[in-house]
Amino acid sequence: MTLLTLHKSSMRRLLDIVYDHSRKWRYEYNAQKSHILVFGPDSSQEKGLYIGGEKLQVVSSCRHLGVPLATDTKSLKDSIYQNISKGLRSFHATLGLGSRYQPVPPICLSKIYWSVSIPQITYGLEILGLGPQNLSTLESTHMYVAKVIQGLPRQTSTPSVLIPLKWWPIRAFVSYKRIMFLWFILLMPMANICKKLALVRICRAFSKGIKTIPDGPIRLMLDACVEYDLFGLIVEYCVSGRYISKQKWKQVVSEKINNVEKVRHFCQIMMYTKLKLLLDTNLTYPSVWVWWVFTNHHPKYVKHCKIMLRLLVGEHGLGQNVGRWHGKSTTVSVICRLCDMYVEESVAHILFVCPFNEGQRRTLRDIIDESAPDRLVTEMAAMDADTLTCFFLGGLRCNYIPEWDLLYIII
Repeated sequence: MTLLTLHKSSMRRLLDIVYDHSRKWRYEYNAQKSHILVFGPDSSQEKGLYIGGEKLQVVSSCRHLGVPLATDTKSLKDSIYQNISKGLRSFHATLGLGSRYQPVPPICLSKIYWSVSIPQITYGLEILGLGPQNLSTLESTHMYVAKVIQGLPRQTSTPSVLIPLKWWPIRAFVSYKRIMFLWFILLMPMANICKKLALVRICRAFSKGIKTIPDGPIRLMLDACVEYDLFGLIVEYCVSGRYISKQKWKQVVSEKINNVEKVRHFCQIMMYTKLKLLLDTNLTYPSVWVWWVFTNHHPKYVKHCKIMLRLLVGEHGLGQNVGRWHGKSTTVSVICRLCDMYVEESVAHILFVCPFNEGQRRTLRDIIDESAPDRLVTEMAAMDADTLTCFFLGGLRCNYIPEWDLLYIII
């Protein structure tokens, strides 16, 4: 049970009513399990609150139906850390599945993470103002899990981690939950007090601006709608009184979020020089990387595909990366040490140009020419080294085709 008042005197009256009702119907309240949360300055700290003669403890945070409530940022941070620890325990338990020779595919681990860990980590966050620091903590945990699933090192550039798995950032997922929560409220009967309050807030935001709405859960929901260009659609449905189903609204919201996050990912990738190969590959967001789909059918090739992803996101030990590690004043050579062409040791050079690997390259190319369709062989013959690198690492620039399994295995 929750009691809400603006002043302590009003809370005392409510507590007296509660106590009188418990005596009339012969049940008791446990004062040790009852807590008081004071939001804002307390002008009468010396005056306590009692139920049946027992003083209630004033705390800075507690959980109501599993949702963390806190009166200050530090207490909320501690509650979020508890959620993160609970979610990570579930995720780490899944890492023991599979074996060295038959590992669990990243798509399976991703599904388990989003089905088990994410609900534990983000439970109740749609009604809380997280703040930049707490949101950064959640994002760091999210990125850590994505790197572990894909076998990427901890220093991997953040923008490149989520794209292969078709993941949203935690910020986008929390916004999605807020928008859906607002829609669930609007689908309630007109007599519902929550719907009445939401409609009043929406009308005020439409007429006087979103900044005139007081801080609270509805303000957070409306901010999320504005961020993803859904506020106008919300107003249109509220005016007409005709609301689409939850399933259709989910599709609308997902499409809007995908469009916005696609642009954000593209802009972030452009800021990293080592992600040029990923940018040129032009992975279609939000589609799962083709090689992860391939490992879902052939788990024994997970290790090979993890190496391919490292090449794609610039996390390899070639001279091209060594130069970035040591800076411009380095004495470490970035020139290929396997040949005498005196060029930078890049991914494209090692795979398709370096004479040292010509024997293996020619053998594999002959097998590919025999396995691939004639038109695909013709197109690959016209590609240069950089284009071929993007073509192969990008999964042949098409969706996964089961009939090409032999071709995928050769590559």
